[in-house]
Amino acid sequence: MKIEFQGLTKQYDREHVVLKPMDFSDDIHTLAIIGPSGGGKSTLLRILGGLLLPTAGRVSVGGEELPTDEKALQKYRQRMGFVFQQGGLFRHLSAMENITLPLEQVHGYARQEAVRRADELLERFGLGADREKKPGALSGGQQQRVAIARAVAARPRLLLLDEPTSA
Repeated sequence: MKIEFQGLTKQYDREHVVLKPMDFSDDIHTLAIIGPSGGGKSTLLRILGGLLLPTAGRVSVGGEELPTDEKALQKYRQRMGFVFQQGGLFRHLSAMENITLPLEQVHGYARQEAVRRADELLERFGLGADREKKPGALSGGQQQRVAIARAVAARPRLLLLDEPTSA
């Protein structure tokens, strides 16, 4: 998939520049972004995923420009999968519910279809016996596997992982 950005910049005020102008263009299958803490890696991933808008510059993922209006951004985000530091699971929901809720509410899956997909992924990730457990009853590694299963459940065109093994 072709990932491009030109003049990509993010700053919050004159002194707080998170991303200095940068350019990138490549047809990639896998890309690792490595750098020091506070270097802007998470900010870059959030921009690529449409969760944060750049201050300046142009972003394109698979030939699709990053939109700026909220309705188009919501559609854009639906085609992305995200795993953030600490997984971002809903603490009050089971492993199964953490996967089915976005499938139903965001992606429009029917309940039965969402449950089937979640079951398939929980089994594949070695969590079949833990489907009804809430995150607090799972180990850090199990929580991360639930988060990854949730991220891939809707078959996103791009999977963005921000320290996926931080748990």
